[in-house]
Amino acid sequence: MNCVRFISILFAITLLAACSDTEQKVSKEEAANFSTSLENDVKNLKIDFLEKNIIPAAFLKRLYEAGDLKPSSRMEVEMKKMIGTNQNEKNIYEIMGGKGAFKKVKQYEKDGSQHIIYRISGAGGFTYMDTELTRFKQQLGIADIFLFNTGENLSASVADLMKKLLSHEQSAVAQTLSARLTRISRHLKNTDYELAKTEFDRLPYDIRNNRLYEMRYLEILSHLDEEVYKEYQEKIEAKYAADPGFQLMMIDVYLNQQKFDKALGSINQIDSVINKDPFL
Repeated sequence: MNCVRFISILFAITLLAACSDTEQKVSKEEAANFSTSLENDVKNLKIDFLEKNIIPAAFLKRLYEAGDLKPSSRMEVEMKKMIGTNQNEKNIYEIMGGKGAFKKVKQYEKDGSQHIIYRISGAGGFTYMDTELTRFKQQLGIADIFLFNTGENLSASVADLMKKLLSHEQSAVAQTLSARLTRISRHLKNTDYELAKTEFDRLPYDIRNNRLYEMRYLEILSHLDEEVYKEYQEKIEAKYAADPGFQLMMIDVYLNQQKFDKALGSINQIDSVINKDPFL
């Protein structure tokens, strides 16, 4: 047997074995202590407070299930690379601004797993995230995160995006796509929203039709033409009207448009899911 092929097969078998190891239950007390530690990391502005606490094997297991994907070493590398950008942490600090808050609002158990909901608020608005905790090989950490601004688990969003990116891997647009995504990140970092929009508009339809990218595109449009923004907002509103996460994002939009009845409806829908947050 070819030596390289044998090593690849052996690595894949090892990865499968790692992903099949049993996760252990986390107690209420352990979850509470973990939450305190996480909140302290945010107070100290740690840039990797999510990256270091996400358990790769547990997250990959959920990613594979969500996307109906086969386990692979490539997927593990791409997942770690994506989380390693610390983009989720940066988004949270951006919402908080200089004087915002990252606060635990609820701890509960679902299907045997401890969950903690956090409210992130500040100059950039507010949102929530729901962390599912687990223990794997003595490490207590995060198995998945439900992001209220996308209305789905991070594992599902990443799985969807990876499937679409991999589908273009063998095509002629693969290299162009990679360069375009890099330019989008750079333009957003430099607040060059017009250039970012131009690059977004050139992405393949299936890539643009991803929740993470749709919400980011809506954010870009909010800095540009108001009519185009409203048109896209109405399109997304019709698509995700039933999702509390989308309602969360729409509160500021409704208030700015003086649609106070819709803003109140969004607040009530979110509060029914959080059950209850005095902040609302």
